[in-house]
Amino acid sequence: MGIFNLVSLALFVIGSFAAHEPNPTNEENTIGKKWVVLVAGSRGWSNYRHQADICHAYQIVKENGIPESHIITMMVDDIAYNYRNPSPGTIINQPNGKDVYKGVKIDYKGRDVNKKNFLKIITGDKTGMRSIGTGRVIKGGPLDRIFINFANEGSTGLISFSDDYLYADELNKAFNSMHGNKTYNKHTSKQTARKRTIFNDFRVVRTNVTKSNVMIYGDLEVGQETLSSFIGYTGNAADHSPDVQQSSEFNMKNTISSRDVYESNIQYELAQDELSLPESFKLSSELRRNEEMRSVIDSVFRNIYSEVVKARPHIKSKIGEYDKPNDLKLNLATFPCYRSILNQISESCFSLPRNPYVLDHLTVFANMCVFDDQIHQMVDNIVVRSCSDVPKDITYLK
Repeated sequence: MGIFNLVSLALFVIGSFAAHEPNPTNEENTIGKKWVVLVAGSRGWSNYRHQADICHAYQIVKENGIPESHIITMMVDDIAYNYRNPSPGTIINQPNGKDVYKGVKIDYKGRDVNKKNFLKIITGDKTGMRSIGTGRVIKGGPLDRIFINFANEGSTGLISFSDDYLYADELNKAFNSMHGNKTYNKHTSKQTARKRTIFNDFRVVRTNVTKSNVMIYGDLEVGQETLSSFIGYTGNAADHSPDVQQSSEFNMKNTISSRDVYESNIQYELAQDELSLPESFKLSSELRRNEEMRSVIDSVFRNIYSEVVKARPHIKSKIGEYDKPNDLKLNLATFPCYRSILNQISESCFSLPRNPYVLDHLTVFANMCVFDDQIHQMVDNIVVRSCSDVPKDITYLK
């Protein structure tokens, strides 16, 4: 398997994986099962969209005939009954939409939503998940299909959980484990009830998404298969991919970066002038603190970059400018170095996973490791010096 450059806000990993399951039925030997893993990797009201998307996905696959016993859901579950929710106990995924939270069975909540548990779930480590949540894991067979929908933010070579990063090499290792001893079985589904292919949906999304990176990875032959071969189909929908049209009410001028959602929400609430004085003061303080945090991050990152370039002048043309890094391809040898630098920043400066603002600024560190996969030995020392004056209690509020 290759290396992924994961930069989209929602990651869809689609493939057929093999594992050993005892005593399969004749039908399972012929057709195989469908498994769906739904993950909202974030927490907090400002990340409402991630849990809303996962709840919506749950409703879709269940309606498509995927049994609840084959749907595994991970989400912190701090949105439906959040004090800021105007409709407690409900979650919608579009303006004035219907409740998509009702009926969703969540296997892993709160702190159980993390990288280690996710990797154990998809690799079928039932022993490792004992006494955690429902303990359910994928129990795949040689003909089974697995659809993974992961919703959260990401950056070069990684996607985010609320307290940790999942790196592409770790995901690659998990997929290799799932592949097993060459028992991976990929067969092309020829179902006629559903003609929409994975590539078809990919093209529709790529055409209509203009402010984010829509990408596809892996075995491209799988892209020719019908989407229904992974997420089911009941025959209630049309046999062709519908045209996607933007609402006439949609105004591109009103769109903002996902990194700025929290701050924009606060600014909007303050502008409405409907808050009590204590509430207004609290939100103003949060906004000011987050602006200070961004300033600290920019200062630390720029200083690390400057010190590295000062020590290794010839590296600058290879990795690019801090604000405009070059587009370099990662490889497996890159990740120990890349992970070491980011871990050192989290230990010495501030938690990177808890500060989504950093995600737009990590590429330059990945580039350093592409140029020299041993450079972390020098960079780690620079990080420690650069963070010596950073207050230990400073953190991003969400």
